[in-house]
Amino acid sequence: MRENLNVLIFFLAVLLVAVGLKFIPSLSFLGLILLLAIVPAIMLRFQSFFSKKTTILGIFIAGLIANLLLGSALLYLVKEIDLVSILASLLPITLIVFPAIFASSFLLSAGVSRREIFAFYFWFLISAGLAILFLLPTGRAESVGFAHNLPAELRFILLVTIYLEFSLIPSAFCFVFRKIKAFLVFLPMPIVLGYALFFSI
Repeated sequence: MRENLNVLIFFLAVLLVAVGLKFIPSLSFLGLILLLAIVPAIMLRFQSFFSKKTTILGIFIAGLIANLLLGSALLYLVKEIDLVSILASLLPITLIVFPAIFASSFLLSAGVSRREIFAFYFWFLISAGLAILFLLPTGRAESVGFAHNLPAELRFILLVTIYLEFSLIPSAFCFVFRKIKAFLVFLPMPIVLGYALFFSI
């Protein structure tokens, strides 16, 4: 009963977001969803591996190092535009997919159901997208984020900060969910992530 209620809450939340954004799914979008679903499917296939504390910590550290190296490369090392574009295309993976795997693994270690893992994983992706969208229409005259005041040679810290926000904030929600077992806990996640980005970028 609890599992069905949590999945129902997820679908209702997604429906409200889609209606609010006037989103109409296309065939290519459905293909992207199927592609993204491979990640939680693999995690569930190897559940005993991804639920280990050492694996969860390893995923977190790997994502942290990846963003540190990528940010440094984009800032200092890469001069060719084509190579910059290739590296920049990796940002959705290092900034969003890595944290999604980390937080989902944290939830997986709590022994939640397969459907709840899929629901959380996709709600994470939606929350990250809404958080980024949250920054677009603000129209603020000047940046309030700390990154605005960073010296140019330290701007790579911004990627690390965003990665930490996208990893630790959802994980905190997962920790609360492990106690309450209600998917309603995750509904404010887009807003919290949005404000975290607002004060970072």
